Amino acid sequence: MALQPPSQPYHWTFRRVMWATLVLVFIALGFWLLYRFSQVVFIFFTAIVIGTVIRPVVAWLYSRGVLRIAGVILVYFLLLALLISFVLLFFPLLIEQGTTIAAALAFGMGWLALQDRFLWGRIDFSFLNSPWESDITLFEPVGVLLAIVSLLLVNRIVVPVAEEWLWPGLILPHLIASFGFLPELLITSVLFSLKHVIIDTSFGRLLTLTGFGIVMGVTATRYGWRASAMAHALANITATILGLVVTGGQL
Repeated sequence: MALQPPSQPYHWTFRRVMWATLVLVFIALGFWLLYRFSQVVFIFFTAIVIGTVIRPVVAWLYSRGVLRIAGVILVYFLLLALLISFVLLFFPLLIEQGTTIAAALAFGMGWLALQDRFLWGRIDFSFLNSPWESDITLFEPVGVLLAIVSLLLVNRIVVPVAEEWLWPGLILPHLIASFGFLPELLITSVLFSLKHVIIDTSFGRLLTLTGFGIVMGVTATRYGWRASAMAHALANITATILGLVVTGGQL
């Protein structure tokens, strides 16, 4: 059997070192800009999602003689009605079958939240806040309603589905193949929590969201990422509705 000649060593010339350094710098700069201006990116993503969803309906209404602004408001009302119907339809079944599990999870999340507050509740990273803020208010007469609908539709449905599709749907299988189930579950849960640390600019929910990520990871492993996405969305919607009730509708 003929022996293969040994491979030639890779020579790092000055030009290759320079290009590799520039690539690493630009990658690091890109991640820093993404974290630094996360609110701008989130607003841009929200605008794309909402515009894509409602544009065909608004265009159809406009072709029937309805003004575009009136069509947008009507679509928001319809989405809010669908969301309320969804909650009213599925909540009784979930409450009937999941009371014990929900109570145990609520107790566990509450205990973790207390630990977060005790350990590092006052630590924040205010320098991560985006400087891109505006005092302009659009559709002021219905601004509060539109803000609530956007909060429930985007933050509590679109974002959880995207997160569960990304973490358990794409990343989780590869990490299981590389590290095994338990290390993968811990890695994805910690990364999920650290992402919210950047968004919250604080450690206020570090342990709580790590625990929540573990629960969602187990759910996704046993029943698929769509089941964890539904559970994630329902948990977010419930927390948001309770928060709105407690604060009297204040965002």
